[in-house]
Amino acid sequence: MRLNCLPCYIKQAMNEINMSNLDPDRAECAMRSVLELLSREHYDRTPTDIAWMIHLTVQEQGGSPDPFLADKDSSTDSAKEMVPFLKARIETSKDPLYEAILISAAGNVIDYGAKNLFDLEETLSRSEQRGFAIDHYDRFLEREKACRDVYYIVDNSGEIVLDTLLIDQLLSRREDRKVIVVAKRAPVLNDVTVKDVKRTGLHTMDRVELIESQNDGWVRKDEVGKWLKEGLVISKGQGNFEGLEGLSGIFFLLIIKCEVIGDILNAELGDMIFKEG
Repeated sequence: MRLNCLPCYIKQAMNEINMSNLDPDRAECAMRSVLELLSREHYDRTPTDIAWMIHLTVQEQGGSPDPFLADKDSSTDSAKEMVPFLKARIETSKDPLYEAILISAAGNVIDYGAKNLFDLEETLSRSEQRGFAIDHYDRFLEREKACRDVYYIVDNSGEIVLDTLLIDQLLSRREDRKVIVVAKRAPVLNDVTVKDVKRTGLHTMDRVELIESQNDGWVRKDEVGKWLKEGLVISKGQGNFEGLEGLSGIFFLLIIKCEVIGDILNAELGDMIFKEG
């Protein structure tokens, strides 16, 4: 956590309060509680720890446990409409796996928790032209060839539809491969829970196992560390990067959405990142 994270936390709280339709008195109490939380928490906490605590604080004041549900469903439905076009783009590319990774990364723009929102169609177009600002695809291929199973930590609703295209490519590369999709236990922002993933039908694909993380909020390092001993781990999104940075062997796939992460990765806002931890 850094000082520059504070405006994003306040925006998250305001979004959750507004989406929960709290009356003015409740809304004021919720925001005061969030500001008190931010004033007392130590900066050695991860940004995802603080984001989860803010979500719980708004809930305690009467906020909805899943305030972005309608937006999650809408973004999923919109992303599904793009699947035929994106499948064709993958199938006609010189490297279908790499193309699917690009498309999956572009889907990370669908994020109601970040300070900046980008346009999905524009990002998909730009991904073809600019590619990744950090590109560890060669390292990924070495690791992917050596691993049978893949743990895939999903991020946002809507984005999960594009992840399905990448998962399909990963499965096609080995007949004995299994992809374990990891979703959140409980709603937070527009991140996908197991229930949200099931709306996409991803869990019905052959050799796909759907599990929920052991803890509420974002997945933790100790849990992912076990998976790294068993197979390849792909982590989607900036939030998961914030909580898992420093783990060796994991592959992060995200779009830079704030200056803090841009500074850490020496990248610009909007850059797409495919990085080995």
